[in-house]
Amino acid sequence: NAISKTESIANSIIKNARGTTYDKVKYVHDYIINTTSYDEDSTLNNGNIYGTLVNHKAVCEGYAETVKYLLDKLDIPCVIVYGDGLKEDGSKEYHSWNYVKMDDGNWYAIDATWDDPIIIGNGILPESEKYIYFLKGSNSFSSSHIEEKDVSGTGQSFKYPKISTNDF
Repeated sequence: NAISKTESIANSIIKNARGTTYDKVKYVHDYIINTTSYDEDSTLNNGNIYGTLVNHKAVCEGYAETVKYLLDKLDIPCVIVYGDGLKEDGSKEYHSWNYVKMDDGNWYAIDATWDDPIIIGNGILPESEKYIYFLKGSNSFSSSHIEEKDVSGTGQSFKYPKISTNDF
């Protein structure tokens, strides 16, 4: 039942993702941030695709897995990246995001979690605020995101794709 629900929602998203690679990536990004609430309190499924697409609640891993899942269905190369996010106060938090390969042959970073605005009350967020971490290059992204090379904890280093220096 869970697989059926997840697939049904994913297929409807994919059906509506049209246009260029950029248009499709933006559609997936926007769908996720517009329909998902960041939620650390509900631990059941908040770190996976079901939590994001069906429950509309997730933590960073759920956001990143869903971006990858949907872009894979669209035949757009995408990986999940694990590491640390650097907060404004300089502290670190375990985090995950994505790298996406665009038509120019370069990889770019997307952090749908950090692009998902948390609005208290009836505030309206400017559209530009939803794309601070969308298709970014290392010059603007790497100062706040640090890759973890040993994601398995076994001492083996995983090599992520090298992202473009500049934003898309």
